[in-house]
Amino acid sequence: MLFVKNALIATTCCLAMSAQALSLPSSIDGKTLAIEGQPLPDKCLTTNNTDTNVELVARTPIKACAYISATAACFAISKDLYHFAKTLGGGIKALSDQHNCAHSTGTIDNIRYDYYASGRNCDTTAQINTIAGAIYKYIDKIEHGNICGTQCVRLDHGGTWKGWLRMGHASSYNDKAYCGPGLNFDSCISGGNNDI
Repeated sequence: MLFVKNALIATTCCLAMSAQALSLPSSIDGKTLAIEGQPLPDKCLTTNNTDTNVELVARTPIKACAYISATAACFAISKDLYHFAKTLGGGIKALSDQHNCAHSTGTIDNIRYDYYASGRNCDTTAQINTIAGAIYKYIDKIEHGNICGTQCVRLDHGGTWKGWLRMGHASSYNDKAYCGPGLNFDSCISGGNNDI
């Protein structure tokens, strides 16, 4: 049996604004301060799930990337990281299965989040453990078990679906921080397979 497999989810952080943005951000000395009137997150990352193989093979890892754009307070979530990543991955997959493009907000283990998807059906073929594993490995390996400031996570499997996740510790979460198209991302770590 042949099927299209999920392959690569890449996680990255923002540096500045992409040419795809709808409006120009305000800036000082070439440093981006806002997009569409919203302040930039303290951190952002992107997840890119590229699908090129149609044979039945083991799933390839997810790439996680980061960039620190501002100094922000950090909070350790190491002991709750598995629960956080697994719960969040399950929620993202459930919305995908429902073709739900609406904003979803909540708090898991004192981490606030806001997630929404775009695209034709707002759905992805990525599995729960692939999504959760990428989030887990990013926070565990890059952030050393901490959530620092407000972060933006971009999810993309190469199709029409795009997922946007803004998250931060409840005590310092900035619900006005921009998380969407127009952010540039780079600096990556592979993860997602057997990471959760």
